[in-house]
Amino acid sequence: MSVPVKLGSALLSKPTEYSWMTKDELMKYTFAALSTLAAVSFISWGAESIILALISILVAVGADYLVSKIIRKPPNTMSATVFGLVIALSYSLGIPTILYRELLPLTAPMAYIYAALISLVGMVLFKKLQGLTGRKYVNPAAAAKLLVFLPYLYEVFLPAEHSQMLPSLTSPIGFSGSFSFGTFLQACFAKTALTASNAQEVLYTMTIIKYHGWIGGASSVAVIAV
Repeated sequence: MSVPVKLGSALLSKPTEYSWMTKDELMKYTFAALSTLAAVSFISWGAESIILALISILVAVGADYLVSKIIRKPPNTMSATVFGLVIALSYSLGIPTILYRELLPLTAPMAYIYAALISLVGMVLFKKLQGLTGRKYVNPAAAAKLLVFLPYLYEVFLPAEHSQMLPSLTSPIGFSGSFSFGTFLQACFAKTALTASNAQEVLYTMTIIKYHGWIGGASSVAVIAV
C-alpha cells in the first residue's frame, strides 16, 4: 500500500508498512521461548535455576521502572522482563566434578547475588542510559556480565592448575580411560564423576541434559527446538 506525499511540486509515494508483530508482541514470543529453556533447566538444577531467573527478572523490571520515572519516559516492562531472563539463562550454575574449588560464584546463595548485580548493572548502565544515546554500542547483558565478573578474570584465565584439568592432546581421543576426551566431557557436564564413559553417555549428556554450565544451555535439543 502506498500513501501519496506531496513534496514541492512533485508527488512521491511513501511506502507504509502494516504488521501485527509489534515490539511488545515480539517480546512476548521471545519471553515464551526463553521460559521454555528456563523450565528445562529445572531438570538439572531444580528450584535454584528458577529462583535465579525470578530474581534477575524482578531486578530488571524494578530498575527499568525506577530509571524510567527519573528520566520521565514510559517503562518498557516486557523488554525488561526478557532482559532479566536473558541474564539468568546466560548465568552458569554448578561446579564441574573435575574441579576441586569454585572459581566463580556458581552456587546459591552467591549466584543469586551476582545474577542480581548483573541484571541491575545491565539494565541501568548498558540498557537504559546507553539507550539515551540513540543506539547501543555494546550488548547490555554481555557488558554487564564482564564488568561484574572483572575481579574473577585472573582465576578464570590464568592459574597454572588449569592445565591439570585439561585432557592431554597426546592421549587417544576416545571414551574410556582416565584422560580420554569423552571422560573429560562427562566430568565437566555429567551429573556424577565417571572414570570411564561411552559414546552413548557422552551423546546423551551433550544433547539431552547437562548438569553444569549456563542455565539456558542445559539441553542442546531444547535450545535447537526453541
